[in-house]
Amino acid sequence: GAALPLLLPRNEDEEAMWEEAEVALMQLDLDPATQRRARLTCSAGAARLWGQHREEWLARFAAHEGCVPFTDLGGLCALLADACCGRDGGVVLYHRFSFGQGPAARAVLVCGSKSREFDSLGRVRQIRLSFQRISPEEYDDAVQRVPHQCPLLLAGDWRTGAQLLADVPVDVGQTIAGLAAGRAGRSALDALAASVERWAAVVERAACLPDA
Repeated sequence: GAALPLLLPRNEDEEAMWEEAEVALMQLDLDPATQRRARLTCSAGAARLWGQHREEWLARFAAHEGCVPFTDLGGLCALLADACCGRDGGVVLYHRFSFGQGPAARAVLVCGSKSREFDSLGRVRQIRLSFQRISPEEYDDAVQRVPHQCPLLLAGDWRTGAQLLADVPVDVGQTIAGLAAGRAGRSALDALAASVERWAAVVERAACLPDA
């Protein structure tokens, strides 16, 4: 399968894994008390996925100017999917990454793994991300096999992997305001809103459960 290990190995193979061209790895160290970024690093594979040199990637993200690889709607779906994972130590999601604008925009389908490490007080102290390119067929398989791990479905987007790649030049130009102005766009936003309401209801019920 395309799922990656949720934790990077902490041994002599780690450096080799960080330089592996086919895998994009990122690590974010946080100050547990403030949740502010203390350190950020990436593998050469991550920079290549973004179409940049590693030094450029690090400089841009250090200055909070890094490219977020989602369309406006795709970004909302990804945020909701991540929030739904709550305090899970690790999660695997299937995304479409998009880069650039207009006819020159490019897209890749990825299987992404995210792991969190917590301190003794339960505060996040480290986040590790890994992404691996997958084929349209692998994405389609994930939609059928693990639909809850495919964020775009939260907005009712059931396009195939091949369609998602082909449609990216149009999709990157769609803003949330623009989507809200059209029937199809409103339908997608309504589906996303319904997903938010379902998740909120689950959270509310969980909050009412007695402590173990």
